[in-house]
Amino acid sequence: AESNANLMRTLQQLSGKKMTDWVSVRDLLDTLTIERNRNLKIPDWALPLWGNMTRVAKYTTILNYNSTLHNRFRAGLMIREILRHSDQVAKGESNVKLYMYGSHDVLIAAFASAFGVFNQLAVPSSTAIITELHEDANGNFFIQMLFKNDTTRKPYRLEIPGCEGFRCSLPTFKEIAKPYVVEDWRQECGLDPLPGGIELFP
Repeated sequence: AESNANLMRTLQQLSGKKMTDWVSVRDLLDTLTIERNRNLKIPDWALPLWGNMTRVAKYTTILNYNSTLHNRFRAGLMIREILRHSDQVAKGESNVKLYMYGSHDVLIAAFASAFGVFNQLAVPSSTAIITELHEDANGNFFIQMLFKNDTTRKPYRLEIPGCEGFRCSLPTFKEIAKPYVVEDWRQECGLDPLPGGIELFP
């Protein structure tokens, strides 16, 4: 604990950014990582402290995404969207082949954690989680989930705990997702409904 406090004091002095908690360290590391990945010059003090910042950032990631409530609020609306579209296709109500969403690393981490496939590592830039809906020869629908964090190789197939190998039947997928689905965001946050019945992610 003392070494972490010393690290935060050192980083605050060197960066000029107020370090209030571990998340502050992670945010600073995120900024430096982006600059480094884009071949921008980073401060001379950053590299000697890189390992310690990475260690603290990893602890923050593990603690943040080990909570059902946290993952529900971070990824619940996206999970609901995927379930809704999958149901529509399975019922023959939609023939849309592809939905793509842009988001941040925090949503991807929460989404992966909700389904038990998060590797507890910081999510790199340009990462994608892919959920594919398939229909087998008997008319049964199932989900396959893939993870792409490297442009030089094909996506990794993910094995969702509670499913059969890399195939997760749609009913099982929905059951696993149930604790994380946010039906009414404003109600969950204790806010009044929007006027005129407007919905976010209707």
